[in-house]
Amino acid sequence: MKPIYFATIWASLVLVLFTASRTDAEQFGLFTYEVAGGEITITGYPRGTVEDIVFPAMIEGKPVTTIGSGAFSFCSGLKSITIPDSVTTIGFGAFRGCSGMKSIAIPDSVTEIGWPCGGRE
Repeated sequence: MKPIYFATIWASLVLVLFTASRTDAEQFGLFTYEVAGGEITITGYPRGTVEDIVFPAMIEGKPVTTIGSGAFSFCSGLKSITIPDSVTTIGFGAFRGCSGMKSIAIPDSVTEIGWPCGGRE
């Protein structure tokens, strides 16, 4: 087995275990999120609910700064995403398997992207 495949399989397993272990997520509309250090991380959205998502810049007076790892993975019906200037980080595989994606507006404020589509270099 080539090292790149092993790394991909290992990362996918970690992502599944990490996602399954989340129990403290809160709800804002259809978004699930977590609060840490006065900042918001979007952790999920129900699959198949909408085609276009506009992320909120603030939730409960706190800035949305991160789209979490795997938050929108396999949302195949998702076609477009608009991310606000408050977001600085997009987690690993955040949009992995979003096969219907046509456009994503990523602002200059995003300084870290962890393989948002789950692809390889």
